[in-house]
Amino acid sequence: MIIVGGSKCRGLAEKVAQHLEARLIPLETRKFPDGEVYVRVNGELKEEDVAIIQSFAKEPNDSILELALTIDACRSLNCREVIGVIPYMAYARQDARFNPGEPMSIEVLARILSSIGLNHLITVDMHLHRIRDPQKLFKIPFENLTASQLIAEYFTKNFPYEDFIVVGPDVESEQWASKVASYLNTSYVIFEKQRLSPTEVKLTASCSSDFKGKTALVVDDVISTGSTVAEAAKVSTSLGAKKVYVACIHPLLVGSALDKIMLAGASLVVATDSIESPISKISIAPVVAQALKRLMS
Repeated sequence: MIIVGGSKCRGLAEKVAQHLEARLIPLETRKFPDGEVYVRVNGELKEEDVAIIQSFAKEPNDSILELALTIDACRSLNCREVIGVIPYMAYARQDARFNPGEPMSIEVLARILSSIGLNHLITVDMHLHRIRDPQKLFKIPFENLTASQLIAEYFTKNFPYEDFIVVGPDVESEQWASKVASYLNTSYVIFEKQRLSPTEVKLTASCSSDFKGKTALVVDDVISTGSTVAEAAKVSTSLGAKKVYVACIHPLLVGSALDKIMLAGASLVVATDSIESPISKISIAPVVAQALKRLMS
């Protein structure tokens, strides 16, 4: 298998290639003066299976087009199968028509990804709220991996003596908070969220006794503006938590999100490398490599 790393995932692609002992082929990317995207795959792919690793973070539209162009470039080099690895799937939170005249964006993206020449599609902890079975969206074989165990292993290794309580800042986060709590063999609490504005939320908890003297581990799939996680840190402290740690899978970190969370009382904020960031301390390379091995066998 050949690994090709997109512009948003060069570091992760290198780690996956090392896990698989696979060849890593460089992808040349740039923009023309008018903003159009240019790619070139610099290597031989004839009769090889290819995994293209590209996250759809921060500039999703350019990243999506880059993936489509890279697939076509790989096909032109007579590769065998093309596997798309999209660690962060953009538009997944737009999973309903909230107002008349709006598109259902994730359905549109799924149709695009199903029609651009991929044989398989792999993603990691795709945001699933109203759509529980993403395979129904895609017309190609699809696998949604999880980094929950990797997060739990990070905290077990680095903080073996902490007495954790896992916190999900809202109902949507329960699918990740519950898994991390299970791996840590501890309890979890889910806050109720009321959105006051696009950047302001109010969280409430139904109990406080569980927090006394414990370390609250706030777990969510995405940190965007940081407002929800910051509020979760404040509420956890007010309920008696002695420390607050934060972990997420996809660190978008829009604007001053990280500063906001630290100022809210978090002692530590970590994330995976599904999106390259200053807090990407947990690599998803092992689970991605395992998934690719399964496809190769």
